[in-house]
Amino acid sequence: MQDLKRKFQAKGDRQCFRKRCGDNENGRSRAHPNCVAGGRMELMDAIRNRRAVREFADVALSRSTIQALIEAANLAPSAMNLQPWAFAVLSDRKRIDDCSERIKGWLQENWPKMGIGDAAQHLLDQPGFTVLYHAPALVVVLATSPTAQANEDCCLAAENLMLAARDREIGSCWIGFARPWL
Repeated sequence: MQDLKRKFQAKGDRQCFRKRCGDNENGRSRAHPNCVAGGRMELMDAIRNRRAVREFADVALSRSTIQALIEAANLAPSAMNLQPWAFAVLSDRKRIDDCSERIKGWLQENWPKMGIGDAAQHLLDQPGFTVLYHAPALVVVLATSPTAQANEDCCLAAENLMLAARDREIGSCWIGFARPWL
């Protein structure tokens, strides 16, 4: 990281590319403390500051942004580099909300068979609860192989996607509730 800082100092560009804000003496942005010279968040900052977001702004994500997040997911490690994943994307809020209602209905019907606690059942019974939280985009990571390792590999790809989203200041949320329905 020091080399990156020196590179930008040498060019006289000590501003965050994201908001064009200046650095302080630590090489961090005054307006965005997780930014470093060059405009990218440090990896450990992205890991520490990634949170599950359950309230989303009413802003659509561009196709190029979604593609960039999927490119980051594709860089995830996988057993024997098989990359046993595919990605399905929904970017229409109405379709995402319809899908969310179908998931919720299925979970309410199948809850007893799943053996998951009463607290989650109570959450599902709340009228305003939506499984996918009105997200502006949904990216489903699909295993393309029946092996158990493929599931773990897909989790690694999903984590890369979520960290890349955090780096771009885009909220994300792992939706474990949806897995049995998918």
